[in-house]
Amino acid sequence: MKYQGGQTLIEMLLAIVVASFLLVAITSIILATFTNINNNQNGSTALQFAQTGMEYIKTQAQQNPTFLNNLVTQGANFCLGSTSTTESTHGPTPTPDSNGSINPLQQCASNSIPSAYLLVDSIGQLYLRQVNVTTGGNPCLSGSSYTNYLIEVTVGWHDNKCSSSSSSSSSYFCRLTKLDTCISNTDALPTAGF
Repeated sequence: MKYQGGQTLIEMLLAIVVASFLLVAITSIILATFTNINNNQNGSTALQFAQTGMEYIKTQAQQNPTFLNNLVTQGANFCLGSTSTTESTHGPTPTPDSNGSINPLQQCASNSIPSAYLLVDSIGQLYLRQVNVTTGGNPCLSGSSYTNYLIEVTVGWHDNKCSSSSSSSSSYFCRLTKLDTCISNTDALPTAGF
């Protein structure tokens, strides 16, 4: 009888170990890809919320020349809830004022965010949109006859890398998208047509 070579137990174990390492590596790559896709989708939604927030502030400034100055005078960070029917909020709709209109802007402290000012996307992800308005300073230089306002709209969202677990705190929203622009008070004043 001739000796016939075959796979030994050690060779089989070695093959299983190599296959296991490959399977773990491929699984890790797939999970990282899905995480990146999710982060990109959240970032894109946050950017859209920031852009609509910036447009809302610009529109208000054009309609009311004292709007930006009033925000600066109040000197606080503002939460900006839903500004249109296409944006959904997490909590109940804010209470209308004496004129029956709803002001989507509210001063908000970093440790007490009202749920009515949290935005929600189509899959239930929460977003916090905040607005801060300041005057002058770099990059907005003011002239002698006008004032420039720096408008910053920041949208934050939560993912598995954020440490806070309470959605009523601004630290819960550790991922941020930020837009800023300068608006002059001369931009908000109507001009005479020729």
